[in-house]
Amino acid sequence: MPAIPLPTGFTAVTDFPRLRETLVNLFNVGNGLMRTPGIEAVDTTDGACRGSVFFKNRLYKVFGESLTRIDPNETMTVVGTILGTEEVVMAPGFVYISIVVMGGNGYRFSEGAGLEQTTDAQFVPSRDLAVIKGRTVYVPFDGDPLLFSEVNDPGSIAGFFDAEDLPDINIGVFNFNNDLHALGEESIQIFRNPAGSSASQPFSPVEGATAQVGYVSGATLFAPSFAFIGKERGESYSIRVMGQGRAPKISNPAIDELLNTEYTIAELLTAIGSSYEWKGYPILCFRLPRHTLCFFNGNWFFQESGINGASAPGPWTGNYITFAYGSYYVGDATQARFGKLAAIPTEYGEKLEYSFDTFVRAPRETYFSIRDVELDCLTGQDTPAGTIGLTVSDDGRIWQTDNTIWRSLGEIGAYQQQVAWVGLPGGLGSYESFAGLRIRSTANVDFSAEALDVKF
Repeated sequence: MPAIPLPTGFTAVTDFPRLRETLVNLFNVGNGLMRTPGIEAVDTTDGACRGSVFFKNRLYKVFGESLTRIDPNETMTVVGTILGTEEVVMAPGFVYISIVVMGGNGYRFSEGAGLEQTTDAQFVPSRDLAVIKGRTVYVPFDGDPLLFSEVNDPGSIAGFFDAEDLPDINIGVFNFNNDLHALGEESIQIFRNPAGSSASQPFSPVEGATAQVGYVSGATLFAPSFAFIGKERGESYSIRVMGQGRAPKISNPAIDELLNTEYTIAELLTAIGSSYEWKGYPILCFRLPRHTLCFFNGNWFFQESGINGASAPGPWTGNYITFAYGSYYVGDATQARFGKLAAIPTEYGEKLEYSFDTFVRAPRETYFSIRDVELDCLTGQDTPAGTIGLTVSDDGRIWQTDNTIWRSLGEIGAYQQQVAWVGLPGGLGSYESFAGLRIRSTANVDFSAEALDVKF
């Protein structure tokens, strides 16, 4: 009875459905598939989450139009009003939080001074910002040269500068190790604010540090640098990690195909990058309008909310993940609620679906019948017992979900219960060279290294 290896992640383009593997709310840790976290509810809010920052040992988020402080005891206090519905970029400084509404107003905030709108005549509607050694750098929404503020005063504009190696439209900025990365449409150039630099031109380009990669969206700290959605000149969109003068691709062909066929550039520009660590494993996430793409240990998987079915993906509602007070706090992208990551199989009390696709393959014109399937997974975790379903496809494209066969996972204490699809009249069908296998559950379950044993 051969063991079918567990999927490593989302693989294979749509032209090769017989090679496709998929993980939804599961990621491969080498010795099994681990569930992604659920969300434990903290409180209701004044609206969907638009931005987040940790500043002077306090967590701040924008819910609807309310700038809200969350204290260590999870008490929430509205400390200002930020008008609009657009995303809000926030960065901590020594004295203030620097804030900009995408394409709209700029603000600064401190507990002493409160929330103050930027009224400097040189300020223009911006799309991004970063704080470097006390100076706030703004990216004008129209892509014009970058603006920078006075030291420790994000509301006072002191001047502007632009990329010099390959001047192009500015899309974003990112502070990594106090190096300012100017994220252009065609290139990424690094600037520094060295000691003794002039007040009129505080930023100097780093020679030979320009990456010939354009930026799109989603810049977020990850691994030894930061990750983002971008593209090399003349190539399609992909996901990359910034390196020394280059930005190697980490997305695989299946992810690249999804980015380039499922999304317009306008939609890609809205992607929000984030990361979190779950049980010691670092996870990178990109939230797009219809998918949340996650990355761990060289492989990709999907994180989703609710019960969508593996053939009808949906995004994760978690948004703007921020570590504070020993937990990862998450806003909600669409609803007026707020929570934190937790080892539970629900989000705000609602069930989550976990699923994976794998396959059995043989040479062309080889015919076989599947008699039994046995599954090695975590059982006996809940009362009443949860269920787990098996669906089989003969082509990897069409999955007859109404033919899913469900089995019990056993109530609390039934830890040795084995899940098996055995003794079915006619078995699980006959196939020519290929059989796709899909496992689905909403229960509290992880999967071991050799989860599926198939008997022919």
